[in-house]
Amino acid sequence: ELTLMLVLFQGGMGLKSDSVLTGGARALIQTLIYVLSSIVLIAALGIFILKWDILPAFIFASMIGGETTAAVIVPLSRSMKLSQTTTTFLTIESAINSIFSIVLFFAFVGIFNTGDTNWLPALSNITTQFLVGLGSGLLLSVIWILILHVFRYQKFLYILTLGFVLVTFSVAAELGGNGILAVLVFGVILGNYALIKRLFKREIHLGSCQIHLTSLQEEISFLLETLFFVFLGLTFVVNPSL
Repeated sequence: ELTLMLVLFQGGMGLKSDSVLTGGARALIQTLIYVLSSIVLIAALGIFILKWDILPAFIFASMIGGETTAAVIVPLSRSMKLSQTTTTFLTIESAINSIFSIVLFFAFVGIFNTGDTNWLPALSNITTQFLVGLGSGLLLSVIWILILHVFRYQKFLYILTLGFVLVTFSVAAELGGNGILAVLVFGVILGNYALIKRLFKREIHLGSCQIHLTSLQEEISFLLETLFFVFLGLTFVVNPSL
């Protein structure tokens, strides 16, 4: 989860506000369509062919349905030097995809554990996670941009920024929101701090500070991505035939 969080933070910082505004709605709708449709189709196979009960089938389907891991898609899309529009779409789509899969999985497990057939609490939980995640990321990113403007010439700003990213994740999760989404929004707003300049109608200069943050974040993300694939490879055990 740490790797996913920092990769999305880096991906968010590299997105342009106009691309997010124009492509965000399309990415959200498209992700909703194919994540939900893949989950329903996989669950239907489990129910009608494997003769599983409904909830276990949907739990299994939410684990494998529509998953495009942001930890893989985001750095891959950036390394391929795609257009800004395509990179924005893939970043948002993979992030929302991962979030949906996690949220739906825990929603189905919660219904399975409680035995409650009322789906309204699950839908309410999904809505809350998205709204609180968006709100937390937006509010805390604005606060941090104002702080960075004041202390932009101080040392160790990257470490402080990384710490505040973790705080953003924790606050969003504590309030019932999705921390991954909050971190993505945090990165997008930080990378487009000119929006905050226009909103508050005041001078905000990050300049070299933002370049320094972006450079260090790329190196840290590269390290974590490498470790992610190393540990992924360690999970495979090859038993040589005797």
